[in-house]
Amino acid sequence: MQASNKEGQQKVLSACPLRCYDLCSFQVHLENGQISALEGNAEHMVTKGFLCSRAEKLLERHNSIDRITSPLLKKEGRWQKCSWEEAMAILAESLDKALVKSGPASILHIPNYASTGLLKKLDRRFFNALGAVTRLSDNSAYSVGISAQKEDFGSSQSPAWADLVRSRTIIIWGRQVANTNIHLLPYLMEAKEKGAQIIAIDPLLPASQEIIDQHIAIRPGTDGLLALSMAQVILAERWWDSEFIAQHVEGFEAYVGAIAELTPEKVASTVGIESKTIYELARRYARSGRTSAIIVGAGLQKYQHSGHTVRAMHSLAMLTGQIGLPGGGVHLATEQAGFMGRELTGEGTADLAHYVHGANLASEILLRNQKNKAEEASVPLEVAIVAGANPVNQLADSNSFLEAWHSVPFKVVIDFYLTDTASSADLVLPAATSFEADDLYYSPWNDYVHYQSAIVKPRGQVRAEYSIWQELAQRLQSKASALQQDQAFWAQGPEDWFKQVAIQSGLNLEALKKAPALNPYRQIRPYQDRKFSTPSGKARLLPEQDILRLVQACQMVKGKSKKKQYQLLTLHCQGRHNSQLWFEDKEMDESNNNDLWLSPEEARTADLRPGDDILVETDQGNHLFSLRVDEKVPEGLAVVYQGLPHREGGGINKLTKALATDLGQSIAYHQNFCEIKKVPRAEMIR
Repeated sequence: MQASNKEGQQKVLSACPLRCYDLCSFQVHLENGQISALEGNAEHMVTKGFLCSRAEKLLERHNSIDRITSPLLKKEGRWQKCSWEEAMAILAESLDKALVKSGPASILHIPNYASTGLLKKLDRRFFNALGAVTRLSDNSAYSVGISAQKEDFGSSQSPAWADLVRSRTIIIWGRQVANTNIHLLPYLMEAKEKGAQIIAIDPLLPASQEIIDQHIAIRPGTDGLLALSMAQVILAERWWDSEFIAQHVEGFEAYVGAIAELTPEKVASTVGIESKTIYELARRYARSGRTSAIIVGAGLQKYQHSGHTVRAMHSLAMLTGQIGLPGGGVHLATEQAGFMGRELTGEGTADLAHYVHGANLASEILLRNQKNKAEEASVPLEVAIVAGANPVNQLADSNSFLEAWHSVPFKVVIDFYLTDTASSADLVLPAATSFEADDLYYSPWNDYVHYQSAIVKPRGQVRAEYSIWQELAQRLQSKASALQQDQAFWAQGPEDWFKQVAIQSGLNLEALKKAPALNPYRQIRPYQDRKFSTPSGKARLLPEQDILRLVQACQMVKGKSKKKQYQLLTLHCQGRHNSQLWFEDKEMDESNNNDLWLSPEEARTADLRPGDDILVETDQGNHLFSLRVDEKVPEGLAVVYQGLPHREGGGINKLTKALATDLGQSIAYHQNFCEIKKVPRAEMIR
């Protein structure tokens, strides 16, 4: 949709490409064919006319002088510009040789999980046509919660944000709304104006204090134990919904027996709060006239026991019958919202790829590529292609991954910048920004689908990612029968593909071009019919053996060394998106420095002062930081913003272990403990 103002000025509808809760709708201001500003779409029900700090940096990313605008090929350790013809010829030849020599398993594919764009997923279709390639699984924290939803309800569905205005009690559990989900605030404010009480459960003080009625600062990683103790109170005081449980819940008797001893008095010291707080919280949740909602955040899904933790939260809604009711339920994610276009991307067909968990990727690459250690049957990895990802920065135990990454003979990265991963590749292909390419955007956390047209001409020689797969499909069609059969598809373009998606999903494409539309796969209030997609048709409570594992895991979230240790929490930085958007801000502010934050009391006890150079050590290695102090940081915690590039002094994942979560494909980033010591200035002299 375009609107003209003064001569040479226009407004064009656009959308945010970041994989984020909010999925903002933009009005893009154009002057003489160039983007001059971004503005929140005032007519959009979620964006409501204002943008978050990350969205505002998209224009800086688009215009940045650091953008790669032509293919780069590394020769004798130095980057040289090359033509697209040369780059694609080299890439196609490398894939061809790998297929002939070792088969599709020798190709590592790390997909673009960072964008919600439909056409960004066409890499799956291309590589699926090559056969059983090796692929990194989606290791986002929400794979844990989605898996937990499937275990309990048989499907992954969450209520719409708008349903929160009907809640009497809202528990924001482990989500820093002001930093990561700012467009949820208007719904919370409306609910508060209507009388809702809003409670935040988080080790750190929320930035959105003006809407919080109560902050409960629990010990990190003990969320599941708190939920189980709340359930014990609900059962002991008979606040449970016997009719709902009898008709729609399985495993009740075993559950009751398993949590009978988890009284607030027994768990309070482990959780780090008073027992009376647990009683009050449980009563508030259960007594709200069955209109209590839980909003689950990402932080609590970064422990080895996170899947069972989310299931323990689900049990609160099951016991009180707050599923499918106005203002009730658990807000997490809706996997079905991502089903749009599955036939287009190949995700709806048989997927032959060999998926590797992010916690195991480095070890698998090293095992397969170190011939003296590899089994005879293992296939070495010959080619790695990374599309819009930065695993050298983002994967846990990044030193091990970097070693594994270097063992792959030919490495290709598609990105905007020379990220940590791109810098260590052999070929870098420059990607178009969202303003330079057509796409459809949708999200598992948001209710809307957005059409995005190419607003400005691509800068330099950058290309839309789908065009790379189109050309490779043509170059390699004789090497894979599936590619040969798929040539009619790859000969099409965005408009043809969007029409197919519109037909399959029931969307009106022409209307979508004028305004965002509701995602047809979303439900405003799921499970209203109280029917679940489990084998029994009932919601499933956490089994007894898993309750025991969860209790033990919560009790063991602590350092094992006799020396003073701090639990290391890696947080999302406001204005950044994981490792994205760091290159734009050249001004070194307190969020852009290589800082580690402690409480004032912890700093005094360790004889540390703000600005001191400190060495942080874990079992994985050590890293230098500058100390900062903040009263919002609880004692026992060390807080670091994740994503700072290595060349700017970052590298927090050099210190994190590659531990897998119990459900999903995520990594337990928060289950790390560190020691801290001051580095004398004399030792800093090189």
